Amino acid sequence: MKVAYFNCFSGAAGDMILGAFLECGLRLALLRRELAKLKLARGAFSLEARSVRRGGLKATHLEVRVKRTRGVETKFRDIERLIASSRLSGGVKEESVAIFKRLARSEAARHGKSVSQVHFHEVGAVDSLVDIVGACIARRALGLEHVYVGNVFTGKGTFQSEHGEYPVPSPAVLGLLENRRVHLSGPDTELLTPTGAAVLAEWSRDFDCEPCIKVERVGYGAGSLDLKDRPNVLTLVIGELEAQLDEDRVTVIEANIDDMLPLNYEVLFESLFEKGALDVTLTPIQMKKQRPAVQLSVIAPVEAREKVARCLLEQSTSFGVRFSDWGRMKLKRRQAAVATRHGSVKVKLGLLNGRILRASPEYEDCRRIARRLRVPLMNVYEEAKIAARRLNDKGH
Repeated sequence: MKVAYFNCFSGAAGDMILGAFLECGLRLALLRRELAKLKLARGAFSLEARSVRRGGLKATHLEVRVKRTRGVETKFRDIERLIASSRLSGGVKEESVAIFKRLARSEAARHGKSVSQVHFHEVGAVDSLVDIVGACIARRALGLEHVYVGNVFTGKGTFQSEHGEYPVPSPAVLGLLENRRVHLSGPDTELLTPTGAAVLAEWSRDFDCEPCIKVERVGYGAGSLDLKDRPNVLTLVIGELEAQLDEDRVTVIEANIDDMLPLNYEVLFESLFEKGALDVTLTPIQMKKQRPAVQLSVIAPVEAREKVARCLLEQSTSFGVRFSDWGRMKLKRRQAAVATRHGSVKVKLGLLNGRILRASPEYEDCRRIARRLRVPLMNVYEEAKIAARRLNDKGH
């Protein structure tokens, strides 16, 4: 899977996103050709890409020059209609409108208006069209199936708006950041713009990802300012996604047993877990003289091998044990509490590339709730699993 990763340690803006894409293989001629499919007045905008230095780093700055022209409608519904009537591909149209709608909803919520009342001033409308539609064109041109975003700094301080002095990050940007982890810090300037935040929020559920990528291309998109404390660039990494699995080593200790009372296994299991065992299992086997028996297997951390082996020899009838060390790959694990109609339940989550693949509700929580409310245990268990799966949609 080809993916992109944006490191926004100097925030993100529309021109920075496009500049980074240009450094990663997007052709400026293709971008111009595709943007020309929007039904804008001839000469409404022009694009100029140039190499600059920001804090000692070479980066590409894409300058979008907008010409003031009459006839550019600025309300959201007009922009939606403009994109829909263009000759752009269906995917670019759909994604571009979704980003504009996300931006319009945030603006509307912060100013107490409806989405239909939100409008962009003439220059801002064209500039946003180029940035947002251009970003969607670039993503498809480079074949990016998924986008990860990490290390987002918003900046701080204040900026001057048409309504007076506003805080950084702006109310519109904060609205776009809901359910996402960011650094509300940085230099006294706006690092993360509403357009940049809207694009990245539409593309990624979370802003604190660390994907494992086989790096193919790296690009730096330059911002307009030259900051004193950091290079004002947006870093883009493109490559193949590799499975994010945890790795460790464990020891497997085994013994074949054919002469131990079944009643004694309960105490043995408890003792093995107390000594650090991660898992204990019994497997039916057949031994010499056709005797039925069991193979007792214990998985434990390598450092707990001696304690576990000693416990097994002391509390079973075995004369000896065998062991081997194994490498192990496993899903990343995390604990979460999910809300169900019966109450809160702890759930163990197994994640791959930031997405939940497994969800295992804690048995003791489910049993406690089931007893207290006198409902079937499996009802509580299944509701907790359903609630855990919904965490994927919420960005968990």
